[in-house]
Amino acid sequence: MQNKKIGLTVSVLCLIGLWQLLAVLIGEELILPSPVRVVVKLGEMAGTSQFYRTVGITFGRILAGFSIAVLLGSILSVLSVYSDAIQTLLFPVISVLKSIPVASFAVLCLMWVRTNNLPILISCVVNIPIIYINSLSGMKSADVKLLQIAKVYRLKFFTRLRYIHLPAAKDQFLAAVSLSSGVAWKSAVAAEIIGLPAVAIGSAVQTAKVYLETAELFAWTVVVLALSALFDKAVAKFFNLLFKVAVR
Repeated sequence: MQNKKIGLTVSVLCLIGLWQLLAVLIGEELILPSPVRVVVKLGEMAGTSQFYRTVGITFGRILAGFSIAVLLGSILSVLSVYSDAIQTLLFPVISVLKSIPVASFAVLCLMWVRTNNLPILISCVVNIPIIYINSLSGMKSADVKLLQIAKVYRLKFFTRLRYIHLPAAKDQFLAAVSLSSGVAWKSAVAAEIIGLPAVAIGSAVQTAKVYLETAELFAWTVVVLALSALFDKAVAKFFNLLFKVAVR
């Protein structure tokens, strides 16, 4: 664990060093601002109440979209384990959702939903296939011998689900949740850039781009990366705890 932290720290420092070197070589802040300039700009942004309001609203949208995706993906995967007919019925739907281009779908959705709700819808739609496919694969990999014993003793479906399928799906589900947490941030912010809600990180990014505020653009990118990493850790801890409670 200690070696991993050291390696991560060295990697981050090397990236920052390379960034600083490129900024010096280019010598044009409009194209590539230095890390120091970005940190200063981030400090200026953090000194305003609007910054926290913007971050909070975007975070709320992402949390909503991610939560709905996890809930729906999990329920659909359980239904697919229960019935092969349901799995067959869902296959084309999941295949379409998995392959749909985010940008074009976001533009299309603007005809159906308000701009404030667009990031929620997009992050949800993008993440449902990730949760569904991984959860279903994990539950389908349950020990055949345990399933045969459960069949002999005529255990109810939810008993089999709790003590056989869920433990088998744990690793794949947690991996899916970790992947989805990052995808939720990327897709939601992209949807905000397209939909331009009144208050949103994506709208702030687009405004910075229009006014050629490159340092601010980088600062918002750093904010998204940092929040995404923290969100990933929080989500991992939450679902690890949830699994411990569910299968004990």
